[in-house]
Amino acid sequence: MSFNSWLVNRNSSIRRNFCILAAVAGSLVAVIFIALGFFVLKIPLKNKLLLIGTSVGGGVLSAVIVFFICRLVFRAVILFVSNEVVSKLAFKEEHLYSDKTGMQREIDIFEQTFNSILAVLKRVLQISLKLEVASDDLDRTAQISSRVIKEVVDEVGNINNKAEDNADNLRDTIASLESNFALSKDVSAKLLIAKEDSQSVSQIADATQSSVKDAVETMLKIKDLTDSSTSLVNDLNDSSKKIGTILTEIANIAEQTNLLALNAAIEAARAGEQGLGFAVVAEEVRKLARASADSSKKINTLINDILVKTENAAEMMQDNTLQVNQGLEAVNAVDGSLSSMLNTTVQLNNIINDIGSTAELQSNTSDQMYQKVTTISMMTDQISQQIRNIAVSTLGKTVIVDQTSSSAKELKALSEVFQNALVPFAFNVSGVGKGSKRSAIRVSTRIPCKFQIVVSGQLMESTITSADYDAKGVIVNLSAGGCVIETANADVEQGKYLILSFQIGSNFLQGLHGRLVRIRDSRDSSADFSQSDDFEENLSVMNTKPSSKFCVVAFNNVTPDQEQIILDYVMNAQKQFETDLGLVS
Repeated sequence: MSFNSWLVNRNSSIRRNFCILAAVAGSLVAVIFIALGFFVLKIPLKNKLLLIGTSVGGGVLSAVIVFFICRLVFRAVILFVSNEVVSKLAFKEEHLYSDKTGMQREIDIFEQTFNSILAVLKRVLQISLKLEVASDDLDRTAQISSRVIKEVVDEVGNINNKAEDNADNLRDTIASLESNFALSKDVSAKLLIAKEDSQSVSQIADATQSSVKDAVETMLKIKDLTDSSTSLVNDLNDSSKKIGTILTEIANIAEQTNLLALNAAIEAARAGEQGLGFAVVAEEVRKLARASADSSKKINTLINDILVKTENAAEMMQDNTLQVNQGLEAVNAVDGSLSSMLNTTVQLNNIINDIGSTAELQSNTSDQMYQKVTTISMMTDQISQQIRNIAVSTLGKTVIVDQTSSSAKELKALSEVFQNALVPFAFNVSGVGKGSKRSAIRVSTRIPCKFQIVVSGQLMESTITSADYDAKGVIVNLSAGGCVIETANADVEQGKYLILSFQIGSNFLQGLHGRLVRIRDSRDSSADFSQSDDFEENLSVMNTKPSSKFCVVAFNNVTPDQEQIILDYVMNAQKQFETDLGLVS
């Protein structure tokens, strides 16, 4: 046991500590008086015994005075601090109880008050940590909401533009429908006229067909008459040919008679007067024969002329018959064309009737479509206006979300201030030499930190910023050989090799290659964390809070510079905390 531990023993009573302190003070006074007498004043030998007695008496009196002064001062301080804490922190005195009397009761009450303060500070620190996590989540949610809202605003703007384009298209459609509606009415009117014209054409074609049928019948009668005339002319031609034959025979007979008369005259001339009468008769016969021959020739000429004319008439009748047949065929063709035209006119009339019905139905449909499209256009304009209102409202929500994000950042900053301010002042720093790596620093404290755990065997070489730290917690024990981290999200497995990089204050301790030793619940007080001598001493002063998880990590590559950074941060935090409490000026 060291002199310091014997002088002020925390496990002893306050009265014993005061007695020891008074005895030490009295002894120092007696020694100082004796030293002054012996070495400074050089009192004679006969007076030295009196000096020693007087010094011892003064020492005893000084010890008594120091004892009572310390007791009064300590009691006054305890009463003052207790009253101030109870009054300002609103502690209920009925919760502070001690069965002891005198100063020990006041010390017990002060200890209970101080423990209550520590419990409150721990609770506030825990809330602050949760508040920082919540503020981070709120900030992240606000940023996501802001981004989503901006995307919604952009999308709403696109929808508004599309709605306006649709409205313009609907207006063009309405104009086109109006034009189509007018065109449909015009078509309906023209179809009505075409229907009337088609009916007129049908009537004319029907009348024309009747006339053509009458013409066909007349042509058939003409054909019959022409055929009859041709037959008569052919018969007359045959008769004329027979008469010509007869006349030829008559001419031959007349010629022979003329020859006979000439022979008779010659014979009569031979006969003289006996033949005179016969000569006269022969002359007359000759004249009659000559006249008959002349008449036969004339008649033959006439008959030949009649025969030529009859043949011409027959040819003409044949031509007429051919023309009548051709006319009959043409009239029949016209009759067929008229029949086909009449049928086509009927079909055309039916088609016009169908088109008229369709056009009327289309006109009615166009009218209904025009009314519906007009209604849709009005609704589209209303929707476009509502979309613009939504966009304006959404932009307002964006401002609110931005304000929420700003408030979350302020809340996070306030939480960090709380965390930095609530570092307890129970520090135990020793072994500050820069030569070692395992025992250079011993710190038992609660230090807010941010850290990153990577399940990997590679060292961290890249530069790390505050945005890279995905876990937050409190270092409840920190040393060069290892640390104990108190966190609610220790999602790591025991025995894994990992890399922890700490952000301590404004410094980044990167690439601390370590191994996870143990994970335990803070409520499990029986868990054994002892893995080395360094840990056994450091974990003995570990202070916990309920429902926390502990990651015990052993480091093996802590450099002296990193040790100094840890020590400087701890000492600065201690000094700042004491300054905030008003313990130092």
